[in-house]
Amino acid sequence: MNWVGKELSVALLLGAGTGVVMMWPTLLAGSWGALWLAVVFGGPIGLLVGFAAVGGGKYAQRLDLWWPARSAQRWRHRFAGCSAAAVLLLVAAAMGWAIALPSNFSAGGAPIPWIVLTVIVVVSYVCSYLLSPAQPRETLTPAADPTAPTTPPTTAVASGSATHRETGS
Repeated sequence: MNWVGKELSVALLLGAGTGVVMMWPTLLAGSWGALWLAVVFGGPIGLLVGFAAVGGGKYAQRLDLWWPARSAQRWRHRFAGCSAAAVLLLVAAAMGWAIALPSNFSAGGAPIPWIVLTVIVVVSYVCSYLLSPAQPRETLTPAADPTAPTTPPTTAVASGSATHRETGS
């Protein structure tokens, strides 16, 4: 299973687990029928967050074509950062929409939405870091990408940092 499958599987399990935790008071009250409801709604929401994380990871792979990471550790941090940023945009938009609805949902000045958003983004970052591919081009190669530059990455000069030997002149 490649990183996409792992990422989506973990997101599905975390979403279902979060749904169970959210329904915990109902479960303690003896309503075990709510358990399936928690898994049925929590799983797809986790999967939606997982799709956002995969989109961020694909962006990190595409970004590495033009801005290669200097080490494997920096690559993993960039991958996790792009995935977490995509999750942040999705969850922040959903929370903003929920708060803006003319309904009974209200933050009431409490920092709860910020705490929830922070926890979701941090968990997404950690999971993406741990599940990131070992190398940036594991599933995306320049030959397979129609928008990839035709210049090999070794001959590109980034922001005038090349020395006389590197440019060949």
